[in-house]
Amino acid sequence: CKETFLLSDPDETFKKLMAIEHPNCPDNLKGVYWMHDNIAAETLVTFQDADWSSSTKGQKIGGRNWTGDFTYLGIGLISNQFSMPMEISPDGKWMALKTGIYLLHAYIVQPGDVIKRPNGQVLPTAPGDLIRQSFETADDPTTRDTFQYHGRRVAYMDGDKVVKTAAYDDLMKLVRMETEPK
Repeated sequence: CKETFLLSDPDETFKKLMAIEHPNCPDNLKGVYWMHDNIAAETLVTFQDADWSSSTKGQKIGGRNWTGDFTYLGIGLISNQFSMPMEISPDGKWMALKTGIYLLHAYIVQPGDVIKRPNGQVLPTAPGDLIRQSFETADDPTTRDTFQYHGRRVAYMDGDKVVKTAAYDDLMKLVRMETEPK
């Protein structure tokens, strides 16, 4: 069952999204992630509900706990149930995600990392954020970056309480932006 909710009042929906927490899920991947700057019509995703066979290997079902924009593309993306194997590198800095024929990569932001946009502007990040990347040669991260967005944790659970992060505040600034130019 697909449902809609208001990002301005997300607690009950966030609780549903985070209701399943696999015991092997790495702590830094627990919570609700916003796919900031993703040009695909995907918005929020969780990883803690994946079937984690260890703390470095998991299997996420695409479309589950995965929200999309209210567009044909968004509805189509989240309606598609697919298997997505995930693997964390031994150093804990990279996550590989396999969707069908596509091998995707995400850098896991580490404490002290400073990440800059091509124009030199510092990207606001927190440890555990994901920088999702696609490369010209899919399995070679030394080749040209062809697609990128910022996975930011917007909420996590503390007992039975939803805790929203600074990234949630940034998401809400975008949600409340005026759509008509002045």
